[in-house]
Amino acid sequence: MSTKPVYEEIAAAGDGEDVLAPLIGELRQPRDEILRTRGRGDLEIYERVKRDDQVQSCLQQRFNATIACEWGVEPGGRKQRDRKAADFLREQLAHIRFDNATRKMLNGIWYGYGVAECLWAPDGGNVVLDQLKVRRPARFGFDVDGRLRLITYRAPQGEVMPERKFWTFSSGGDDDDDLYGRGLAYWCYWPVWLKRNGLKFWSVYMEKFAAPTAKGTVPRGASDEEKQKLMQALRAMTFDSALVVPDGTQAELLGAAQRSGGDYQQFYREMNGAISKVILSQTMTTDSGSSRAQAEVHQDVKLDVVRADADLVCESFSDQVARWLIDWNYPGAAYPRVWREVSEPEDLKARADRDKVIYDMGYRPTQAYVDEVYGQGFEPRQGAARGGAQQAAGGAGFAEPERAAEQERDELAGQLEELTRPYTDAWLEEVRQALEASTDFSEAVRRLEALHPGLDVAELARTIGDGLAVANLSGRSDSADDADGA
Repeated sequence: MSTKPVYEEIAAAGDGEDVLAPLIGELRQPRDEILRTRGRGDLEIYERVKRDDQVQSCLQQRFNATIACEWGVEPGGRKQRDRKAADFLREQLAHIRFDNATRKMLNGIWYGYGVAECLWAPDGGNVVLDQLKVRRPARFGFDVDGRLRLITYRAPQGEVMPERKFWTFSSGGDDDDDLYGRGLAYWCYWPVWLKRNGLKFWSVYMEKFAAPTAKGTVPRGASDEEKQKLMQALRAMTFDSALVVPDGTQAELLGAAQRSGGDYQQFYREMNGAISKVILSQTMTTDSGSSRAQAEVHQDVKLDVVRADADLVCESFSDQVARWLIDWNYPGAAYPRVWREVSEPEDLKARADRDKVIYDMGYRPTQAYVDEVYGQGFEPRQGAARGGAQQAAGGAGFAEPERAAEQERDELAGQLEELTRPYTDAWLEEVRQALEASTDFSEAVRRLEALHPGLDVAELARTIGDGLAVANLSGRSDSADDADGA
């Protein structure tokens, strides 16, 4: 017989985490060794890292891309009560300005975890979300039982927070036992630290060229007074264009070698590139000098990052705040789901090309379609409107005369291309064989020059001539029809 399933949790973090990670009383400490060794467990060290210009630029790009995606609420079921629950949640999100709350909550991805306090309020017979205030993560910690604690001067071990009061999530952790997660700040700490210290050396390096070190030489046995006078003169060299030194002394300027300090600018760029890779998982949407193909690939990578951020925030909100609201106000209803639409911006040129093909088939877009796809501010031209109305009434056979003539020319050009393709394909095959048989560039040129006189163009010329004759006759026929119509 098979054993019965065990429903109790056995490997809970509170039972074994104290063996793997240090504890201060009942408060669990993060596994992050940078926080434990350099930041004393306080997130303030990562708040300083966040002041870096490249960090701010990349975080703004990442967070704003998520906020720019439209959010929505999807009912959890098909019943009327499920739809009402979804409508209720949608009203709550609009009331608390969900984009603003999401923007602040996304900083939890930087620190590893985020905390927001829900301010509930009664509204008739309902409990509504009056405000959602995102709190500073450094003010909170987790105990051995995974409960959220507010750290205060009166309670350094933290006060246990009530249930269904705070919305939390963690990011970047290797397992569910790490409630603090591991934020982007952990990976950006050393690139920012190296970058800042490199800037110090870079400043000294540039100062060596802008104001070289002054050197003075005094003869042996010089008195202290003479040395002091020379020192005063050398200190004045940085600002004064003329100086007086004691007789018998020698002064000169010492300049550093041009490359003696290394390429600090390259080092600076490398550190910025490392920060971009950590935050955006790529560099080409922040740095210049990339090809379009590379930038498109990296843009896809960025979309994946934005989609992951949107899923993290929306799923945690749906599993916590949304469920609490539905349990209190619509008990028994299926839980709705909050989501954000993360998609690549549409290529309007490709859409316009497609719309043109459909128009040539005899269909014209409505004004509402044009406004939705291409935006407001477009209205049909008078001639185009009449042509479109004729097509809508009579079908493709009653297209505008100019469009019909253009379609006929395209058909003739297509036929001519099909007739001439065997000759051009034969030429290309001979050229390919000549290039494959060549061992270097000079031999390839010689083979192509020898191949050129032997190419047969007679049949191709006759085919093109026939095509031109047909085009000429077609044009004459159109001109005669226009004269008869006039």
